[in-house]
Amino acid sequence: MLNTLSLVVDGECFSSLQIPGDCSTVGEWKRSFGKLVPHAAKLACSDGRKPLGEDARLPRPPGKLLVEGPPEAVKALVPILKRQLSLLTTRAASAPDSGSQRGGNGD
Repeated sequence: MLNTLSLVVDGECFSSLQIPGDCSTVGEWKRSFGKLVPHAAKLACSDGRKPLGEDARLPRPPGKLLVEGPPEAVKALVPILKRQLSLLTTRAASAPDSGSQRGGNGD
């Protein structure tokens, strides 16, 4: 099963994004961006009720990870998430319909 994460960054919702298989904590997720996101370590994360520290487990859907931080980090993060969401949408649209493969239309 794919590890997925739903995020809210700068007011935009990114639902069911795939996360690296070895990421289970907030700190691991931040570090997964490497040099792509400047100041990623300074991103502040919460689950909507309380702040989440580096060792906190990532929320499972339907929970969301709310992310705030330095403008340069958020500005770099949003396009990465949009690109990932676009790739997922493209893959889903090009995937064959499993119902038609089985010859089933419900009859």
